[in-house]
Amino acid sequence: MSEFQFPEEKGILRLEGGKFSNLIQRLGDESLKELFHRVFQTMIVNEKCRFFFLMNPKQISIAEPRLLIKKGEVNPEDFAIYPIESGLLVSLKSECSEEELMNEMKKFSPSGSRILNNYLAVIKSLGRGLSKLYGQDLTIYQVSMEIAEVAEKIGKEVFKPVEYGVFCIDCGSYVVSPNQTDEVNLCFGKDHRLVNTIVYKLNEVFLVAWEEGMMLEGYAAYELIENGWNAVFNVEIHGVEGGRHEVDIIAEKDDNFLIIECKHLAPYNWVVYDDAIKSIGKMALIEETILRAYRKREEKPGKIIKAIITTGEATKSRETDIMISNIEDFLIAPKEDTLNGFTEFKNNLKAILDEKTNLN
Repeated sequence: MSEFQFPEEKGILRLEGGKFSNLIQRLGDESLKELFHRVFQTMIVNEKCRFFFLMNPKQISIAEPRLLIKKGEVNPEDFAIYPIESGLLVSLKSECSEEELMNEMKKFSPSGSRILNNYLAVIKSLGRGLSKLYGQDLTIYQVSMEIAEVAEKIGKEVFKPVEYGVFCIDCGSYVVSPNQTDEVNLCFGKDHRLVNTIVYKLNEVFLVAWEEGMMLEGYAAYELIENGWNAVFNVEIHGVEGGRHEVDIIAEKDDNFLIIECKHLAPYNWVVYDDAIKSIGKMALIEETILRAYRKREEKPGKIIKAIITTGEATKSRETDIMISNIEDFLIAPKEDTLNGFTEFKNNLKAILDEKTNLN
C-alpha cells in the first residue's frame, strides 16, 4: 500500500498501511472496509456486540469435540466429519429445562446424541468466557440468546447461519440441514418437546482480524473518531533516521496527538508491567518523530499523550499490582472501561487537554 500523510491536511507524519490493509487486500476488496466500518459503529452503540467482539477469541474456539455436518437432511449412516473451527458458534432454543435436556439426550441415536452434545460443548465453551466477563454463571439458553442477538444485530455478512437443526426430545428424531427447518415435521406428537439449533460461522476476514486484535484497535479508533479525533489504526509510521514503527492507533485533534497500544487479552488476564514499559518505550520513538516533524516546520505540537487500551486488567509488576502513574501524559483503559465505552478514558483525556488549554 502506498504511503499517505497524517493528518492529511497537515502532513506531519508519513504512514503506510499495516496488517489490516494487507488483510483486506488478501481476503477481500475495498467493500470490506465499509463492512468493518458498520461493525465498528455497531460496537460503539451496542454493548452486547462490543462485549462479544472484544473477548479473547480463544474463549470461543475449541479444537474438540468434532462437529458433524451433513449437506441436506442427515442420516446416521452417512455423516461427514469436520473439526470445529474458530468462529463457529451455536445457538439453541428449547421448551425443556437444561437439566431435562441433559437427562433426555440418551433418547436419541448415538449419532443424534453426538451432534447435540457437540453443539452444547460449543455453547458451554463460549459460556465460560461470558460468565467470567459478566461475573455470573450463565445457562446454555442465556448464552444462546447472547449469540443469536449478536448474530442478528451484526448481520449475515459477518455471522452467516450455515446449519439448522430440529431435535425432538420425546421421540428421538432429528433433522440437520443447511436450510431453515422450523417447519419440518419430525413426529406426530402434538406436545412433544423440540430443540432448535442454529450454527453460525464468522466471516473469515473478521475471524483473522479478531484473532490478531484488530477488532479492538478498530473499535477504539472509531470511538475516538466519534469524539472528533482524526484517527487511524494498525499502521506503520516512518520514523526518524529512516526507521518504521508499528502503531496500533495514532490520532490527532487540534495539534494534539494520541499514541495508543492495544492489548487484546482474555478478560481475566493482566497487562504485565514490563510489557507496558516496553510499549511506552516504542511510543516514545513515535513521539520523537512527531516532535521532529514540528521542529522542521518551526512549530510546536500540543500535547502528545501515550495510552494503553486492553481487554484485560490493568498493569502489574512481578511482585505486586501496580498502576503506571509516574509517566507524564499517560493513560490506561482496563477491561471495565474498554468494554463500557471508554468513559473514564475519555474523561481523563479531556482533563489532560483542558489542562494544556488553561496553561496557554
